[in-house]
Amino acid sequence: MRRTHSGFTLVELMIVVVVLAVIATVAIPNLRTIIQKSEIKDTSGAITSSMMLARTEAVTQGRSITVCITSSTSCSTSGTWEEGWIVLEPTTNTVIRRVPAQAEAVGVTVSDAVGRVIYSRDGAADFQEVDGDDITSGVKTFTIANNCWTKDLDITATGRVDASTNMTPSGGC
Repeated sequence: MRRTHSGFTLVELMIVVVVLAVIATVAIPNLRTIIQKSEIKDTSGAITSSMMLARTEAVTQGRSITVCITSSTSCSTSGTWEEGWIVLEPTTNTVIRRVPAQAEAVGVTVSDAVGRVIYSRDGAADFQEVDGDDITSGVKTFTIANNCWTKDLDITATGRVDASTNMTPSGGC
């Protein structure tokens, strides 16, 4: 009587392992790039949507709305955008949106040390330092970066947010 064996031979199993190793070698570096780009897009999107919400609320409610650095529920007098921010209706101290700290690998820097963006009822933006001192108006650039990629967001004095459509390599990879 003849026996039939079902299953894989050792040679077949070794071929599968080699093919999976080759695929992993190609896929893992690309996955890292995808994750790094995703972190930049997430932070960029959070800043853009917060600014757009503040501008819309200012026009809709007919009063000033502030976007400011904070790690709590009121505007901070020190800190950075990486710690998080809030969209705040300052006369009633109502927090409209709170955005928590961003991914550790992502840094956010702003031209002229902007710590607060205040949208007036006509949708225009005024800029202040973290401590509340006024900054001259004009375009302010939020630079979102990790060790591999950089993306800029420009906020104009009219309140418009203009995001660069592409990320640029920052040279760290």
